[in-house]
Amino acid sequence: MKEKISVLGAGAWGLALAHTLMDNGHEVLLWTIDEEAVKEINEEHKIEKYLKGFNIKFNDNIKATTSLEEAVNFAKYIIVTLPTQIIRKVLTGLKLTEPKVFINGSKGIEISTGMTISEVLEDILDKNYLEGNVTLSGPSHAEEVSQRMATAVTVSCKEIEIAKKVRSLFSNNYFKLYVSTQQKDIELAAALKNVFAIGSGIAAGMGLGDNSKAALVARGLVEMIRFTKSYTNNETALFGLAGLGDLVVTAYSNHSRNFTFGRYIGEGKTVEEAIKLVGATIEGLQTLKVLNKLAKERGIEMPIAEGIYSVIYENKNPKDAIAKLMLRENLYDNNY
Repeated sequence: MKEKISVLGAGAWGLALAHTLMDNGHEVLLWTIDEEAVKEINEEHKIEKYLKGFNIKFNDNIKATTSLEEAVNFAKYIIVTLPTQIIRKVLTGLKLTEPKVFINGSKGIEISTGMTISEVLEDILDKNYLEGNVTLSGPSHAEEVSQRMATAVTVSCKEIEIAKKVRSLFSNNYFKLYVSTQQKDIELAAALKNVFAIGSGIAAGMGLGDNSKAALVARGLVEMIRFTKSYTNNETALFGLAGLGDLVVTAYSNHSRNFTFGRYIGEGKTVEEAIKLVGATIEGLQTLKVLNKLAKERGIEMPIAEGIYSVIYENKNPKDAIAKLMLRENLYDNNY
């Protein structure tokens, strides 16, 4: 069944998801405050600004608007691909007049509250009209999805039937979705992997080898598991697409903004210089702040995350941070 679907945010990921939905015959309305992007999509059926060099062509099933009210009223299914820290500001006070299914495609933790994005949506939206609160996550560079390269992700929701319905909206011969009810685990994994991708990028920028990066990613996964288990006492989701899968793809790819930012830091750039060079939202920077705070509050041992924080926010030399990690006493036996 073909549906009307709105996408809030016309960045690379929002555009890639809209492109996939277009391939499946759905009618899509993109919302953005960028009037230039709206004009290009509506008049030329393409956009170069956020997916440079890919020359993606849209058909008449995709339109764009600068009116948030129009976008929300257009469809039952609302996809959110906005930077995590502005979601509350943008959607607070949103007037819903009929049941909606919100599908979050962003990855992060709200700094001011420590909430995951599904929790933010539950907090600010009218529960009488929030029919579904869904998370879409996994190893999925927008650049590759937009080129129809085979991709597999996870769609999670407390109500399994809603997750299955969302799966049917996106599924095709290059975009595969697995369903899950472990939404909190998946959201935390999606946010935390960005932090360790920054660390992997730092190691790459310093010229460290594959041994170093593999150790960082493997031990980073251990820290992700520790943190997540402190909330849900579960770790199985961390070994799937939204955990290990997303960590690997983000920690080793130049498509990753977090990895690229870290690489610039490893090469000797300042934080401000690296942010400017990336030129787009780096979700891991904000997640790193809240992760450092929450880990201390909850007494969670996260030495790698702490080391990355010291480099980014305390101006510690990356070489000194690595030396501290290497010389650190192992606190547990049988801890791989």
